Amino acid sequence: MGYDLKEFDKQAMEAFSPAEKIGLVASITPEGLPHITLLTSIRANGPKQVTLGEFCKGSSKSNIQKNPNIAFLVLTMDRRMWRGHARWTHLRMDGPEYESYNDLPMFRYNAYFGINTVHYLDLIDARGPENLPLAGIILSTLMTRFARGKSASKEHGRALTPFGEKLLNMLGSLKFLAYIKDNGFPEGWYFPPWPTETSFARCLKERQWLCSGSP
Repeated sequence: MGYDLKEFDKQAMEAFSPAEKIGLVASITPEGLPHITLLTSIRANGPKQVTLGEFCKGSSKSNIQKNPNIAFLVLTMDRRMWRGHARWTHLRMDGPEYESYNDLPMFRYNAYFGINTVHYLDLIDARGPENLPLAGIILSTLMTRFARGKSASKEHGRALTPFGEKLLNMLGSLKFLAYIKDNGFPEGWYFPPWPTETSFARCLKERQWLCSGSP
């Protein structure tokens, strides 16, 4: 399934509006590496524009001003998912979008930091809505646990601490992976972690997630 949408429809714009959602943005660091940030302030500002509300300084907002290409993922409370790509164009510290962000209850009543900057991005493409594949997530997690015991005795160089492995292998934990495609845009997917660096790389190759880009 490709990214066949060139603009947001009404359903997507409404789904992006609430603050209560999972919003992920994959950017590219100055070193050329993928970087994933949780940004629930991502919104669809019309059919062809994405906005990000900045409430604190972070790497992602700095990254996109140096390399404007991003990938995004939005997961709503009812487990519908949209994915796509966008390109940063400019920022503002005032205007209707700034006011709209700060009128949200999360920011208006000081439950969280207020939005101080709004970043604007042109939509490149998108896909969705897709249902969160819960059955596949559970199956992948169970397979990971089975492989963990098998590979641990044969491989060295664990990628995570025991606490990290336990946290990420919980059935209720969502994990995400990003890489950079040949066209210069990041890409991201759900991913169940493997316990070692070598089995992690093997799993990527087996699923052909690196066929059109680099890790």
